[in-house]
Amino acid sequence: MNHLRILNVFTLSALLILTGCFGLMPETEADSDSDEYEMPHINWRVESIGIEDNEWMIYYVIYDPTDFLSTTGIDYNSDGVVDVQTTNSSGFLTVQTTFLNSNLLSDEYLRVYDMTFVGVANSEVIFSEILVEGLDEYPENDYSWYEFNAVDSNGAPSTATDDNLIRV
Repeated sequence: MNHLRILNVFTLSALLILTGCFGLMPETEADSDSDEYEMPHINWRVESIGIEDNEWMIYYVIYDPTDFLSTTGIDYNSDGVVDVQTTNSSGFLTVQTTFLNSNLLSDEYLRVYDMTFVGVANSEVIFSEILVEGLDEYPENDYSWYEFNAVDSNGAPSTATDDNLIRV
């Protein structure tokens, strides 16, 4: 019975050592061997101002006190590559809608545009925010959905400037 206890004590001790419960290495050395890094505090806000004349204007502000981010800006097609880069920590960006993805609601005149605002560090997207904006599109000079009728006003025109000629 005594030999069995000694075997159990050695087995449990070996398991504790192998699982790291005894901590043969100081914690600071164990942490320094890790390839992980701690991301600094970053905060951002992106607002859509709206679309006018095929230009989408957005306002952005980024708080990155440690300059951790290498690039920030607009990603047209959500592939992780910044297509329009920001130059300051805050400001306005104008994007041509011809570069953006868009979808037209069938049988309606609402077109929806989308793009992504991203922050990149070490070739990896750290944060992203999807922006969506709808725009009512009406066909230009298409009056086919109007119906007009005209009736003669029954009278002879005079030399005056206020004669009724027809009723529409």
